[in-house]
Amino acid sequence: MRTEPRQRMREAEDLLDDWIRNAVRTAQEEVVREDPRLADDDLSKINEINQTLKERGDGSIWGSVRYRLYTEETENGEEVVSIDTFGVPMIPPDIDVELDERTLRVYNDVLSDYGVRVSEEVEEQFHDWRSERREQA
Repeated sequence: MRTEPRQRMREAEDLLDDWIRNAVRTAQEEVVREDPRLADDDLSKINEINQTLKERGDGSIWGSVRYRLYTEETENGEEVVSIDTFGVPMIPPDIDVELDERTLRVYNDVLSDYGVRVSEEVEEQFHDWRSERREQA
């Protein structure tokens, strides 16, 4: 049974939050908690910085990777749902938390790796879903 692009888009939109939650969990475990560049108290410090950013209205470090679902036409004229990910988690240099330049650089490197891993994981789940949809068609 073939589904219309709008129906596939709604289905992907409904699943996106779950894909993000799964990806964040995976990335936090694989990148943040197991990263040898971070000492035991560094995750607490990053979470403190995250809270400071949220309080000043700058959003969350952990939620800074964004996603866009859209439809596009393939070479054979079929409309398919696609995904883009963008955004890199980063601690801005003007944050009112005491961090030396080296620590800020390490935190941002780890957060960049985290963002890449979240994006990869969301895209992988999306592609798995899209493959399953193709098999059902």
